[in-house]
Amino acid sequence: AKLKVAIEKSKVPAAALDRMETWAAALAISAEMLRSANLSHDEGVETQLTKAFKAASKPVSGLETPAQQLGYFDGLPEAAQRKFLESVAEDETDVKREFDKMIAAWRAGNVRQISVTFDEEMRKSPELAATLLHERNKRWADWIATRMAQPGTVFVAVGAGHLAGKGAVEELVAAKGFKVTRVQ
Repeated sequence: AKLKVAIEKSKVPAAALDRMETWAAALAISAEMLRSANLSHDEGVETQLTKAFKAASKPVSGLETPAQQLGYFDGLPEAAQRKFLESVAEDETDVKREFDKMIAAWRAGNVRQISVTFDEEMRKSPELAATLLHERNKRWADWIATRMAQPGTVFVAVGAGHLAGKGAVEELVAAKGFKVTRVQ
């Protein structure tokens, strides 16, 4: 029943969702929920940083490609994909209000609140947490450590959920012997 309500709210035709893999249907419904809350990718940090760096003729690259990112979802076992879809369907909260709370915590540097927000969601699926947070954080920390051995300056930006809680990127980089300082 909750999935039916989420599908109706998303305005994504059920027939279209039926042709998608479970993870893709969850992302499609989530994307529509964000759009309905007037949250735009164009206003996101990644888009803004990319524009600023390109305008300053600075090189821009990613720690991952979009194909890799989607591959993480695709590689999840079907049971984990279903938990993800269920969590999207069960999320009856006001998306805009929750997003605003997370942004306020990020702006204030309130790592504990960011952690609480992400932990609540990730507890629903340990497989999703391992794939989307923990394994990626380890790869990124390794990349940062390798990059630090090279000359030059590099700016690395990651999503707020990767900066909070046990196994956060900052924690893993610090464990490799680097001094980590938050910049606001």
